[in-house]
Amino acid sequence: MCLCDCPESSRNIAEWSSLSGEQTQNVIFLCSSRNMTNFHLNNIMSGLNELREHEVLCDVVLQVEKVGIPAHRAVLASFSPYFRMMFTSGLQECQQREVQIRGVDGEALQELVSYAYTASLNINDDNVENLLSAANLLELPAVRQFCSDYLVKHLHPSNCVGFAVIAASYRCDDLLKSSKKFICDHFDAVFVEEEFRSLSQENLVKFLSDDDLGVVNREDTVVDAVQVWISEDPVDRKYLLDEILLECCRFKFASMHLLQELQANVDLIKCANLIKKVVAFKETEDIKQGLELSEIFHPRQAADALCVVGGQNSRFPSLDL
Repeated sequence: MCLCDCPESSRNIAEWSSLSGEQTQNVIFLCSSRNMTNFHLNNIMSGLNELREHEVLCDVVLQVEKVGIPAHRAVLASFSPYFRMMFTSGLQECQQREVQIRGVDGEALQELVSYAYTASLNINDDNVENLLSAANLLELPAVRQFCSDYLVKHLHPSNCVGFAVIAASYRCDDLLKSSKKFICDHFDAVFVEEEFRSLSQENLVKFLSDDDLGVVNREDTVVDAVQVWISEDPVDRKYLLDEILLECCRFKFASMHLLQELQANVDLIKCANLIKKVVAFKETEDIKQGLELSEIFHPRQAADALCVVGGQNSRFPSLDL
């Protein structure tokens, strides 16, 4: 018979005591309450963490950036698939006392090892990106989600571009979706920030080509953004204006003033023919030209709109809907 010391056990003991000796002969008392389970787990992990802090029974030291982090292989292997593979697959790390860990920040790894023992994780502005990188290496989806949630709550025009790039690198879908939406909704404030100016050409094109970019019928803003990006490194980037505008700018929805300025720019060779066609259309409003341009330049997603349909003819006095 096993009796558990938990708040619910007194009732169970009383019930058990009321049984006859023959009835209780084969009774095993197990307390399966959640409180007892949590108490047991917390007690075990608290004890293991105390052993770790005093370096008692530790059988491995993780070496990263000249910092040694003592731990127990069993705890690490149960916590992280990365460590489980390392310590159970016959690799040389299975026998080494000191194991080198590369590609991860030392403080972030210390924080995650502590989290393995305590279930307590300190996430702040200074360490969140390093924690996310380390969690990705150690295959810790829960920690990745914690970091992603933290970043979503701290989105700002000055950091949303960087967060989107990070999210794409680590496949944090929620963070990527939220960052892109933030960029689209606050683009006028975003493209003047340092992070935007530091974008690679590939990522710049991705953002400016987005159908949801908040510049509906304001393609002049796209051109302004490209020029801001070029101004960060004019020597190497000024020759990219033509190529980037061709990929990103929907000239049909740009102002006539801007189109005339671009038309006068002799460096815009690839865009020249398209700009000429758009200028001609805006001057003549030719329907055929308009349809041709509509096939080339589809509008970005507009805000919610109300469409009212109605009319009348000789047969029906009113077609109002």
